[in-house]
Amino acid sequence: MRFFGAAFCAVLLSCDSGGLRLGEPPQVTRTSPSDGELGVSRRPTFQIFFDRTLNPASVNRASVALRSGETRVFLSPRIEPVTRSILARQLFASPLVQGVQYTLEVEGVEALDGTPMEPLSVDFVTGESEMETQDPVPNPGEVLRIFQNRCSSGSCHGGESPRLGLDLSSAEAISRTAIGIPSALTVSTGHAPAGLTGMPRIEVVGGRGRPSRSYLLYKILDDPLIVGQGMPIDGALTQREMQEISNWILAGAPLEQ
Repeated sequence: MRFFGAAFCAVLLSCDSGGLRLGEPPQVTRTSPSDGELGVSRRPTFQIFFDRTLNPASVNRASVALRSGETRVFLSPRIEPVTRSILARQLFASPLVQGVQYTLEVEGVEALDGTPMEPLSVDFVTGESEMETQDPVPNPGEVLRIFQNRCSSGSCHGGESPRLGLDLSSAEAISRTAIGIPSALTVSTGHAPAGLTGMPRIEVVGGRGRPSRSYLLYKILDDPLIVGQGMPIDGALTQREMQEISNWILAGAPLEQ
């Protein structure tokens, strides 16, 4: 793994979360494939893990690129907020060429508070395999049970007067009050950072969901830059439960099995 370019000057803010000071560049903790790896699948899913949440607006085909010499392979990248990672796959169907060295380049990606990362370059060589990783299949029934058991009881997001008008007690209520509905906190307060401002509670466009553009997920993750308290208020969901919700949003937030 090689980092290149001039060091960015970080303006350290007073806010601190779990030992991570806001205003510092996001750090890459590992990549798949790793730098120098041999025998990589010709249909790879690239994954770059970070130590903090990323600004979804900064992750696109310009900031995540794949090259071999002068040849560029276009990628379709997205953020996975639960694992704090970027996932990227080839935009077109043709597999990579066997036995060729490629370079994955990541530049211009920012943390959620707007602090840019140091550019990253990862070299690898393809093998024979064309094995491809598929998106996980969501379980709408399990997601609904999570919402009902942890979020919609008491005076929270259920009953006659759910908080902020967000009702997670049933499939009908989720469709009516969450999917495509602007988040009251980021719109009305103006206190959220640029990476969160104006997000819908759950974003679904053309049947495809965007976990990294769904404010509900950041509330569940209790990100330090959200407005107010994380959800649920009686304690965090498990990693598996949070990933299940993210997978469900990615699949378009289906409400029927």
